[in-house]
Amino acid sequence: MEDTDLSFSDSCEHFALDLPFCFIGSFPGFIVFGETNTAGFKRGKYLKFGVFQLYKLYLNIVKILSFFTNANEENEKGLILSENENYFWIGKVVHVNNKRMKIVQFGIEKDDNIIFEFGFFLKQFQQFFFGLQNVILSSMCLNEKQFIFIQYVLVEFSASDLSNVHKFDDALKIVKSFMKRDNQSNIQIKQQPLINLLMYYQEVVILLIKINSLKMPNFRHIVIQQIT
Repeated sequence: MEDTDLSFSDSCEHFALDLPFCFIGSFPGFIVFGETNTAGFKRGKYLKFGVFQLYKLYLNIVKILSFFTNANEENEKGLILSENENYFWIGKVVHVNNKRMKIVQFGIEKDDNIIFEFGFFLKQFQQFFFGLQNVILSSMCLNEKQFIFIQYVLVEFSASDLSNVHKFDDALKIVKSFMKRDNQSNIQIKQQPLINLLMYYQEVVILLIKINSLKMPNFRHIVIQQIT
């Protein structure tokens, strides 16, 4: 059995993708997706993103959705993250049972060699995409009150609203609106932790709002048509 680098027992959350031995999961401060064995994620066979690196993944997800929904059948590719290893994706058209189908392959390149690669067809990518928001949230390790607060922000505020939170007073307005709704507007001692949480995770919350917006029917209509 190949070495297990990240154990399921240490994960915040994990679930199977519609691919053999492939999972998406979260750990404190980061998410991963890739190949697994019974114990966890195999060493060198998963893509890992810290919560503050996820915007790079999001930008490429937008490009991947465009590839899947565009009538153009030309191959496309993108570099997601470049550090010690390069994370990349390649979109191409393949023949499956006499049908032309699009597939997106994620991979890891190191020292000019591809050391790991796996692919999603459209329906499989949809499953990955819809699970992404869940694992990002669980990687933040929120307690119950923090989770309820972040869910409130995701529903009640737009990405542009959050982008305009530049100082303490801006965050305080959002926290007060939450506490008013939650009948806790007079509990001053609980405001500061939520303000700190919002200011710290502001970039991640904006990203979650943007990911959720990609699920809106107007944007996703062509994707859903191709799946059903």
